[in-house]
Amino acid sequence: MARLKIYYPENQIIRNLTALPKQWMLEDGTEYVGPYHRYSSGEVYTESGWNEFQSKKLIPYRITYQSPGNLTYDKLTKTKVLGFTAPTYYFPILTEDDYVNGTVDRYFVQRRNLTNPVYSIIEVSQNQFNTIKLTGDGINGNLYSGIILPWKLTGPRFDVVSAEGVRLEPGVESTNKRVVDINSIKMPGIENYLTDYIELSVHWPATPQIIKDKFL
Repeated sequence: MARLKIYYPENQIIRNLTALPKQWMLEDGTEYVGPYHRYSSGEVYTESGWNEFQSKKLIPYRITYQSPGNLTYDKLTKTKVLGFTAPTYYFPILTEDDYVNGTVDRYFVQRRNLTNPVYSIIEVSQNQFNTIKLTGDGINGNLYSGIILPWKLTGPRFDVVSAEGVRLEPGVESTNKRVVDINSIKMPGIENYLTDYIELSVHWPATPQIIKDKFL
């Protein structure tokens, strides 16, 4: 079972958790009780920490009554529960037009009323974000709240400031940090979920060199 990311920094992992009865289950519908760990992406796996040979994906425990005496488990990653669909992790794939625009919108949802806010946050696609509703198909608006962050992609890395302290040109890292800090009021924990303020930008190491050459 492969995780969504190859590497997670320690501040995005909670280790040594214990699954209680009727809390988590395996994707085949088997209830799971025992050690597990959790990532900021929303992924949950068995074992106290990641083990590529033993860790198995966990999903929230659910029972759906199909008929009297017949219980079936819903795989929340693939099926709908009570008309709603669970949010799924998405990482933006940018085009050259995004860099021409200079910013891109990023979409986040947060499960309400969880003890640790950062581990209740997940980034989703625009299409899935637009399905947040109180009734019908899509993400359950009673369980999840959402925010849209304008993420700066181009420009100097840090604010360009005059000798008098006037901001002459907003920087990528400086701007994205301000955006995260402001929105941490609406979505507590987002400041711990998003900690790389140059992510996706022309200053990000993983950005293709052809983009850097054109926009830096």
